[in-house]
Amino acid sequence: MQIVKLLIFTISCVFISSCANISYHLGSVASFTEDPKFDPNKTYTYYDKTVSNTLVFDEFEIMVSPYNSVKTNGHFELFFIPVEQQGSNAGSVGQTPFLVSISVKGALNTTKFIPFESVLNEDIGVELVKWRDPKPSCDYHYTDWIILETNIIHLVKDRQRNQGQKCMKQGWVEYLLVFDFKTPKPTERFSLDLSFQNIKTNQIMNKKLFFSGAKFVSTQTH
Repeated sequence: MQIVKLLIFTISCVFISSCANISYHLGSVASFTEDPKFDPNKTYTYYDKTVSNTLVFDEFEIMVSPYNSVKTNGHFELFFIPVEQQGSNAGSVGQTPFLVSISVKGALNTTKFIPFESVLNEDIGVELVKWRDPKPSCDYHYTDWIILETNIIHLVKDRQRNQGQKCMKQGWVEYLLVFDFKTPKPTERFSLDLSFQNIKTNQIMNKKLFFSGAKFVSTQTH
């Protein structure tokens, strides 16, 4: 009887560990050049640094996430055999406004972010800016969005902030740029200009980012 129970338990473990949800997406990836540094025909994971939306500068870094990702395909696998096909999901593509998340952190008291100077495709100014500050917890809980008054300049938060918290990405503060523009497909190329200011010299630093579509796959194993 014990042998039978052990066999059933073993089979159950294999059954559970062999189930997976596979999802395929298209997403816009930022780079410093018009021509992407990644292979548009290759499928990446979200952990691949080749298609990371985190861009590092001398005194600060930014993480850019356009709200235009598209789920292109997905299925449920049992023992690595597809058993259920799912439809596509276009997300917010084609809808107005177009939202772009900008998370910023940097060296202490060195840089200011000027969100209202953000420009899409060289001629579309930002319509509205919101911001929020993540609470350092394992639940990745965020505070509510706060609408910024026009022309507000924000001090870039210290990248060492919240280092004692092990369950979250330390230091980031997130901004939501709202553009009166139809949300592009991730395969459409677009650009975004961001402005920063050096606190010591008062010099304005303009950063131009270019976006191209990349393929992603994500897997949840059960």
